[in-house]
Amino acid sequence: MQRCHPNQRLATIHSLARFIGMRSPVHLAWCAEVRAVPFKKTAKTAIGYLEKAEMDALLNQPDRRTSLGARDHALLLFLYNSGARADEAAKLTVGNLQLGGSPSVRLHGKGNKFRTCPLWSTTVTSLSRLWAIGPRPTLSSGNRLNQPLTRFGIHRVVTQYADLASKSIPSLAAKRVSPHTIRHTTAVHLLRAGVDINTIRAWLGHVSLDTTHIYAEVDMEMKAKALASVDITGLKALPGNTPRHHCGILEGLVGRRPPSSMLRIEPGKSAEFLVLPANRNIILPPHIRKYVIANILPGSAICIASGPVG
Repeated sequence: MQRCHPNQRLATIHSLARFIGMRSPVHLAWCAEVRAVPFKKTAKTAIGYLEKAEMDALLNQPDRRTSLGARDHALLLFLYNSGARADEAAKLTVGNLQLGGSPSVRLHGKGNKFRTCPLWSTTVTSLSRLWAIGPRPTLSSGNRLNQPLTRFGIHRVVTQYADLASKSIPSLAAKRVSPHTIRHTTAVHLLRAGVDINTIRAWLGHVSLDTTHIYAEVDMEMKAKALASVDITGLKALPGNTPRHHCGILEGLVGRRPPSSMLRIEPGKSAEFLVLPANRNIILPPHIRKYVIANILPGSAICIASGPVG
């Protein structure tokens, strides 16, 4: 039996307290105390998403010459286009699609909320061909009983083609690919394309912007572009050389010679003695290689060894 996290057990207790409080006003105070117990802080799991080449490889796996392959390709492409949850895709019917004029889809999401997402022309073509093959109640229908897939069936379809795609794209083998991974991929790729965060929030059906902001934090490509845009032409210091303004800081701290008990000087080294005022931190840049901090005592002195003598 798999052990559950303490936060999972606490969430269950919170739900029970809420249930009791809604049906027994006498216990409201007790329920409030129980629900006030905080969750244990844990490290957040990094969000997984696919790069463009990985997503293209996944979409190329279904054999579109067969009816089942055409359905699976349309399903994968629809998940990528709309960022829909597996449950939303499983319930999608032809009545939810607008394939003419301005193509769009109306999704029934969490909390009985509806949202509308635009569709790419390639998605419209794939869906139109799928329904042209024969009538089907939902997008995920097409098995021998013509019954729609459940969200678990859609998960199996995604993982099956991800395993096939990993043979041509080795990086996929190290990733856990699921319908929700494709949803994350949609958000990250929209963000890279310059779509504003509030539009992505509405696209995915998030209630709060805080939920959508996590995609801006995980995308390393955008972070690299932001770093590359920083102007560093004024940084002319070479590794191993002390910038002049750092020398000025050091010279201003030169003070009295500390007691001999504080000295920690290696043989053959000269030294400078600097007074470090109480409650003050002096941060030396890591590229100042010729200085070695031998002793730091707040309120007294720092001994900084500097190069061989003579």
